[in-house]
Amino acid sequence: MKKAIAFLAAISMACGSFCTALSAAADTAVTAETAAEAETYDLSSPKKTVKEGSIEYAIYNGYAAVSRVYDEDIEEFTVPETYGDLPVIGLAEAPFRNCKKLRKITLSKNVCVFDWESVAEEGMAEIAVDGDSEYYTVADGVLYSKDMKELVCCPTACGKTEITIPDRTERIGKYAFICCRDLKKVVMSSSVSAIGACAFWGCSGLTEIALPDTVTSVENGVFAGCSSLKSFDIPDSVEMIDAGAFHDAGCIETWNGIHYVDGWAVGSDKDIEAANIREGTVGTAMGLFAVYPRKLLTEITVPASVKHLGSYLYLGVNDSLRKVNFYNDVIPEKCILTNTLREVYIYDPFCNIADSSDAFPSYWKEVDTSSLSDSEEKSVEYKLGYSAVQSSNTTASSVKVAVNTAIFEIDTPETEEEANERINKAVAKYMEKQKQPEPQKAPVKAGGSPRYDTIIHAQPYSTAVYYAAKYRRVVADLPYEWSYSEHTEYTEDGIEYWIYDDGFAYAMIPEDSKLKTNVYIPEEIKGVPVTGFRDNTGYDSFSKYNVYLPKTVKTVKWESSAGRDNVMYYEVSEDNPYICSVDGIVYSKDMTRLIKIPTYYKEKEITVPEGVKTISCMAGWAMNNVQTLILPEGLEVIGEGGFGYSPQLVSVKLPETLDVIGGKAFSDCGLLENITVPDSVQHIGYKAFDGTLAVTYENGFGYVGKWLVETDLYGENFIIRDNTEGIATVELNCNTVIPASITKMSWEMTDSWNNRMERADVYSHIISYDAFKNAKYMKDIYIYDPDCQICEGENTIPARYQEYKEPDYTMGIPFMPPVHDPVFTRTPATDKKSYNYDGFGGFGTGAYEQDDEGMDVVIHGYKGSTAEVYANLYGRKFEALDDDGAYKNGDLNGDASLNVGDLVLMNRYMHGTYDFTEMQAESADLNGDGKADVFDVIVYRRKIVE
Repeated sequence: MKKAIAFLAAISMACGSFCTALSAAADTAVTAETAAEAETYDLSSPKKTVKEGSIEYAIYNGYAAVSRVYDEDIEEFTVPETYGDLPVIGLAEAPFRNCKKLRKITLSKNVCVFDWESVAEEGMAEIAVDGDSEYYTVADGVLYSKDMKELVCCPTACGKTEITIPDRTERIGKYAFICCRDLKKVVMSSSVSAIGACAFWGCSGLTEIALPDTVTSVENGVFAGCSSLKSFDIPDSVEMIDAGAFHDAGCIETWNGIHYVDGWAVGSDKDIEAANIREGTVGTAMGLFAVYPRKLLTEITVPASVKHLGSYLYLGVNDSLRKVNFYNDVIPEKCILTNTLREVYIYDPFCNIADSSDAFPSYWKEVDTSSLSDSEEKSVEYKLGYSAVQSSNTTASSVKVAVNTAIFEIDTPETEEEANERINKAVAKYMEKQKQPEPQKAPVKAGGSPRYDTIIHAQPYSTAVYYAAKYRRVVADLPYEWSYSEHTEYTEDGIEYWIYDDGFAYAMIPEDSKLKTNVYIPEEIKGVPVTGFRDNTGYDSFSKYNVYLPKTVKTVKWESSAGRDNVMYYEVSEDNPYICSVDGIVYSKDMTRLIKIPTYYKEKEITVPEGVKTISCMAGWAMNNVQTLILPEGLEVIGEGGFGYSPQLVSVKLPETLDVIGGKAFSDCGLLENITVPDSVQHIGYKAFDGTLAVTYENGFGYVGKWLVETDLYGENFIIRDNTEGIATVELNCNTVIPASITKMSWEMTDSWNNRMERADVYSHIISYDAFKNAKYMKDIYIYDPDCQICEGENTIPARYQEYKEPDYTMGIPFMPPVHDPVFTRTPATDKKSYNYDGFGGFGTGAYEQDDEGMDVVIHGYKGSTAEVYANLYGRKFEALDDDGAYKNGDLNGDASLNVGDLVLMNRYMHGTYDFTEMQAESADLNGDGKADVFDVIVYRRKIVE
């Protein structure tokens, strides 16, 4: 049987569902699932084997099993009840491998382990059971568990053409009808809820079978080789179809290179170029595009109709895939595994993306697809028989599997155990190649190849955006859902509706509303469902009301009023599958995301329930009455503007699980003073604590704990104070020194006109992804740690800079390029362009020119350092620092020169806020009196002036 299922096993292994047929040591001992009295026996590791007559026994602790029968002419075999004083409880792996004449097997009363996969051979026609058996019984020639709840197997050569499965049977076992070629019709009742892998594999005569609507999955190889099965209906209850379930089945229909059975896509051609899954498809089988190396497939499109998207939609190394379009509402874990994917488009703003970094990759690399092998699909021989691939316990050299033949081809004869071990190791290695470290855990390494961000295109504040924030992915905006098509406006009972051509509507309370009563939103208006609610009234309205939302509403949004509404309480229909309300607050249906707190929520304290992982952007903006927030352990992300502009908020304890604090998360919470940033936080957005008492200022720059969170707009040199551990998304308007204490850098200093830093001196051990992406005027970056962990990615350090030119104020207040809103996620890089402010005509007028060409940023570092590796990897200009001059002759910061940065460190040393290393202390002694003191400070100042 090994050769018979090699193809299916390979697909299954590559898709993470390992077929037991290729793992001789795994799960060969399985008790009858419904035999309550049976013990679980392990037949994989016997203490020894003993041959008695023509039978070989495997001996275990307290029991034995038949491991091999040597009588090749035997036609009937009865399993002995005992061997010595040990009960014989079953049959081990392939005991009848050379018994080609065997027709009948009788199971004794002690047999409770019977694995048909291991036992079945061509020609077996009958199975009998001892009448005293507590584990098995035979009905109409078919073997069942004693209670009839599991159909174990039907002998291959029994000659049956039609079988009706009893009403009591709940499960059809693995391989139960394998290679029953005479079987034409199977009738099963709704009592059957599970069908094991390869259950009807090779039933080439089967023409009629219907799955009851109690079956939820179709396992690997269930209908493979059913070539006469010309039509097949998949019930709505099915949620998963495993790889190879319908391989070579007669019911497959091919459309544009994709194979379909009923409403499911179950396979694909090898040479497919554009995988456009057809509209109306409800599900995709696991590993749909994961079987062959793909030299031509560049794009996959999943329509909105797909409700059951199988894992491993695509799997490949150095293949051709560049883009995937998801219009559907679910993306599973391990959906796309490749190193070439450049763009992911997620159109459904409520798409349920698996909470896993493995949903799709974060980076891509340039690859040469010409190296891919052109291996052909190997046809499957639907034939049983261990001896078909075994001779003297060796595997035939012709065995191949189908997931990338170059990886799994067997070149020489080997033992079965060796073959299994080799294949499993190859699969593990193959799968490991698909894994990518998260962006912040991807420091450059010598000898690597450059890699670039995979961009997620998604609607603002969609589930994809929150996924991206958590897993540090790059996001580019798609238009809002209501921008997709033209709409008509309609007003009823003081509520305005925007009705879109796409067949949905948004309900809005208009800005000039005078509503004073509760607001009830209908399920539909003018024949289309109402899917969204927005309150546009803002804080100027005197109306206050409760809002009742129907089951059709998917989202509650905010508008130009910056998140304010005039709502006191939200109540959501219990039938709503998208959102729910608890105590007047809106959450996602699964209670993992807090979506909206009413502006006029009357309670002074809010306890966010356990299980909530994300606070949506603007979710608690402008809470009018709330004074205390109790956030749960397990919370990971506070979105942009999460609790900002809440004038009464005085108490918030951030949990130790928090990872991201979005921009303006607590801005303008004027009474918020005592707040501690947990060690778990890795990113703080722009002005997250602006306008709060929590920020303390030193030399004009603001800190919260050990995080730098604010900067002055103007200055000459900025040296971040020692012991600072994190840098939030800030504006760096002057040359900046980043100390060695920095371990966390938030992504993307703001993309504003005020980022006028021309030089960065970096002493930290880490430069995170996108740390200097928007440093558009930075000419030089000095990296003094030779082992600095510089994150891979083209945006970590920009390639080009632009010259800053002061605006000409003689013609009035100049026009300034717009400052981007604080980003909640990483964003794609933009071309560096110079802004020349000319032709100003007064406030808010004028224009600016954009010069396409900039100049090269210079990376300064030591020879052989990671700075040089990064420069070489991404083709950047590199200049080596003077190794001999570092930390000598007054150089305290290691840049091989004496400058104002050294004087700052000297002053800190004198004030007792900085400790010198031995090398620094020796270098600081400029007057040669054997110590660093105030007299050396005088020398420093003189030399710097000179």
